Amino acid sequence: MAWQTHHSTWCTDYRAVVVAKLTYTVSASWGFASAADRQRIEAVLRRGKRSGLCSGDFTTIAELIDRADDELFEKVLCNPQHVLYNRLSAE
Repeated sequence: MAWQTHHSTWCTDYRAVVVAKLTYTVSASWGFASAADRQRIEAVLRRGKRSGLCSGDFTTIAELIDRADDELFEKVLCNPQHVLYNRLSAE
């Protein structure tokens, strides 16, 4: 029981620190990264899975960045006060 609690804490910390920092840092330059750069970034997450720091069913960095981009775009489209709203809305 104590091991599971400790493991859960490690998983939470890994997501809060490593995955959050990777997602924040890489999201701005993901489109400019080469395939080799993307593989190196994904390797950080694979090492975390292999060492047990996050669950094996955890998503990839690419999926996290795509989801964040989609959420940001949706927020722009739903906010008439956003500076890009007029340029992007379907109206």
